[in-house]
Amino acid sequence: MTNAIATLDDFRSLDLSKPQDVAAAMVQSGFFKDIRSMSQAVVKVVAGRDLGLSPFASMTGIDLVEGHLRLRSKILAGLVKNHATYDYRVREWDATKCRVEFFEKDDGERESIGWGEFTIEEARAAGLVRSRSAWEKWPKAMLFARALSQGVNAHCPDVTGGIRAYTEGDDFVSGPLAPVDPAPSTLEATLEDDDGGQGAPPPAEPTTESQEPSDAGEGDAEPLCGDCGQVPCICEEPF
Repeated sequence: MTNAIATLDDFRSLDLSKPQDVAAAMVQSGFFKDIRSMSQAVVKVVAGRDLGLSPFASMTGIDLVEGHLRLRSKILAGLVKNHATYDYRVREWDATKCRVEFFEKDDGERESIGWGEFTIEEARAAGLVRSRSAWEKWPKAMLFARALSQGVNAHCPDVTGGIRAYTEGDDFVSGPLAPVDPAPSTLEATLEDDDGGQGAPPPAEPTTESQEPSDAGEGDAEPLCGDCGQVPCICEEPF
C-alpha cells in the first residue's frame, strides 16, 4: 500500500473537533479539487465555522477566488433564511429578470428594507453573456444568484461575517495560478506541516475534454476559467 492512500488508523487518530484535523481529512479525501494546500482547507473550515456552517458545507460553499473568500449563493440564501433578523422573498424570477425583496424581522413583524434585482439586459451590457458561459447555459440561476448577492451586500452584509457575497460564473478573467503550497499526499504529512514535515509532490492538474485550447506553452500553469475563475472549472455548478 502506498503513502497516497489513507488508512482507517489515519482517520482514527484525528480529532475532528480541531479545524486542522478536519481540514486534513478533507484534503486527504481527494473530493475537493479546488483545494491545493492544507492551509487553504483550514481557512475554509474556520471561516465556515464562524458562520455556523458544517465543515462539509464550508468546503463546498465557500470559494477561494483570486486570494479572497467568496460565498456561493446556496450558502448565502441559507444564511439569510436562517438569520434571526433578516429574510427574503423572490418576487419575480424568470430567464430575463430576478427581483428579490429583503426584510428585517422585529417582534414577529417584517419590514421591507430593500431589493436586489438584476436583468439579462444588464448582464449583456456588462459583457457577462458569452458563448458557453454560465450566463448562457443557466440565465435564470445566474440572475437569482446576482440579485441575491446584490441585495445582501446592500441591505444585510452582516449575515456574511465579512465574507463578500458574489455571483458564481462572472467577475473573473483568465490568468495563471498564483503559486501555492503543494497539497500533502498523506494525513501524516499534512499534520506534520507545523513541524516542518515535507509532503509528497502535488498530483497533476486535472484536465477536461471540454477545456478550450490555449496559446500557452506546454509548461505554463493551467489558466483560471474565464467564467468561474476556478481551476478546475466549476461552471457546471451554477449555485
